[in-house]
Amino acid sequence: MDFTTLLGKRAVGHAQAKDYCDWAEDLLLQSIESESIAILASLGMERSPDIYEVRAYFEKCVAELGWTIPEEKLAILAYAKSLCTQLCDGTLKPRIGLGHLQCFWDFVDDNPLYGIWYDLDEDICWLEQGEQYFWNACLAQENSDGFIIKVAKQFLELCELDLPDN
Repeated sequence: MDFTTLLGKRAVGHAQAKDYCDWAEDLLLQSIESESIAILASLGMERSPDIYEVRAYFEKCVAELGWTIPEEKLAILAYAKSLCTQLCDGTLKPRIGLGHLQCFWDFVDDNPLYGIWYDLDEDICWLEQGEQYFWNACLAQENSDGFIIKVAKQFLELCELDLPDN
């Protein structure tokens, strides 16, 4: 697990104890070592590691490394871009990626850019139920996965523009 993904999952409340432990293991594999990193990685061997202990060691690790945790909005943006990149390169299945991205709307003060995912998820649900959908006129059952990938590419492009807040 990379740092960007972990911070994004953390910001949207999806980070599990295993994610933190996997991150620490990855650091050890990269020969980035400290006592806290080793302890955090070892907590992953427990059947049900205590999430509060895991988070405390995560924060110790970040401090020992001299890294900073960005503000939540930036962590979410980086995570959204990472998910979109994975959608575009085929390493993440479209429906799984959409499932992750559609919930970001709740964490970014209703930023319209993230509303794209919420609306797309809603339209796909309506489409699957045979009901009228509203936002994505070119969406169809047979192109929904490709449509999600197309939206991911557009999202990445929009992230590079200096858009107004509204």
